[in-house]
Amino acid sequence: MRKSPYGKYTSDLACERARADTKLAGVEFERREAGSLTAERVRVKDKNGENSLARPIGSYFTLHTGRLDRMNGSDFGEAVRIIADELWALAGRRDGLKILAVGLGARELTPDTLGPKAADRIVATAGTDTGRLGCEVAVIAPGTAARTGLSLRDIIVGVGGAAGIGLCLAIDALACTSEKRLGSCIQISDTGIIPGSGVGEGCFPINRETVGIPVIAIGAPTLLRAEVLSEDGDSLEEMLVCDRHTDAITDSAAELIASGINLAFGL
Repeated sequence: MRKSPYGKYTSDLACERARADTKLAGVEFERREAGSLTAERVRVKDKNGENSLARPIGSYFTLHTGRLDRMNGSDFGEAVRIIADELWALAGRRDGLKILAVGLGARELTPDTLGPKAADRIVATAGTDTGRLGCEVAVIAPGTAARTGLSLRDIIVGVGGAAGIGLCLAIDALACTSEKRLGSCIQISDTGIIPGSGVGEGCFPINRETVGIPVIAIGAPTLLRAEVLSEDGDSLEEMLVCDRHTDAITDSAAELIASGINLAFGL
């Protein structure tokens, strides 16, 4: 499990640390209902918040949907709209923005297929005049460094520099610590991402400081810390489990995320 730079193992979901009934220094928490959906926002405001939440300063938005593979059409449509609005706001509502959507993860590992599946569903509008308010979206699913021999940072910097990219959307599978949230929410943050961190294999962070452009991270939890399922948690500390319907969950999450991106910046 990921060990944070603050010295504690944590989940990838900020909302699992910050709750409405918990007061943390330097942290703001908001919640609102949208029909049967619930939206929560955690804001880490300063260094006190970083230490309290073990997260970088920034905004963490979580949309609780219930099981992603069991959403009805009405809830799915509302979730797409909410995700699109959040992405458009985090992008600064800028006309003519050039965006690189990066689907992270390995297609060979079912819980890790969210990024590549989402990339397959995003409509690439770069080089066309079909994007929203002149926005252009380019899409890649580079796979893992073990396969390509290239770091994700080098790929994003190289492609981004050549194409004049102004914003990166990093889509990845996440890990959580509550079975209630496994396959049941979408998190969007403006602080970037550390690929592989949720399974204890965190590599170089992908954020504004490392790639030179803003990075919005989008993901859904597909892995759960096994220790929360057993009284003998210590013996399971390094284990993660997934739902037996993970393939369907990642399909639904990918469709939802891609639809939100397409609505925000594309068609």
